[in-house]
Amino acid sequence: ISDNEVLVHVKATGLCGTDSHIFAGNMTVSTPLIMGHEICGEICEVGADFTDLSCGMKVAIDPNISCGSCFYCRRGEVHLCPNLEAVGVTRHGGFTEYVRVPRPNVFVLPNQLSCREGAMVEPVSCCLHGIDRAGIKAGDVVTILGGGAIGLILAQLASISGASQVFISEPDESRQQVAGNLGLCNVLNPEHISTEVLQQTKEGADIVIEAAGNKSAARQSFDLARRGGTILFFGVCPESVTIPVAPFSVYEKELTIKGCFLNPFTTERAVQLVAKRRIEIDRLITHE
Repeated sequence: ISDNEVLVHVKATGLCGTDSHIFAGNMTVSTPLIMGHEICGEICEVGADFTDLSCGMKVAIDPNISCGSCFYCRRGEVHLCPNLEAVGVTRHGGFTEYVRVPRPNVFVLPNQLSCREGAMVEPVSCCLHGIDRAGIKAGDVVTILGGGAIGLILAQLASISGASQVFISEPDESRQQVAGNLGLCNVLNPEHISTEVLQQTKEGADIVIEAAGNKSAARQSFDLARRGGTILFFGVCPESVTIPVAPFSVYEKELTIKGCFLNPFTTERAVQLVAKRRIEIDRLITHE
């Protein structure tokens, strides 16, 4: 490691949808590459520049490394940095025993957190950015398309952000069961979600979050949003996927359409939420 880096002995690394996209060839990366960016481990070596860290500390890692000097970084939009590097995406990641990361990307975890939970800090931080982008207000109706780990984290965050109702669209029965165990009751198959949301709300959802990363869910988002509503594209569709959008519908319904990319300045908040058990993480882990 260099003087400004930390060497981490990896204890747990989450398998992300992004990893699946990379493995399938739907995202362009330079190879050879050791993937894995949802990382928790223990510090085993500290660069000479730092005295605030010591060996044995349990840490989570923010994998995204910005340059700090470009147009976007100087505007506080570090996630849009054109020189962005990412542990497990552009440099070797956590599917190995040891990983080196810059000091600013290391976040110390309290001892009561398991390494399984610590590995989930990174996806929680990304979901927090999505919730910030969605702009949920107390009393809003939120519909989330996709009930995987990301969708269920988003649903829990939407609830604690003040949503009066959270609908989840998910066809897989095992995921539906996990959602029910988390106390999320409005879990519906995609073919029923539009009818049910309209029946219960009369107008549609205030916020629709596409978290499935597929073409049908992306298109369905426009049918679920009420007039004046917001659509947030969170799921990672393959780069080649496109959907038809009627500009008149966006104009006439006065829709707000947003994207959500990475996790700028949300990792510390994610650590606090996970450490305080404000959201349920452990039940989302299906295999190890």
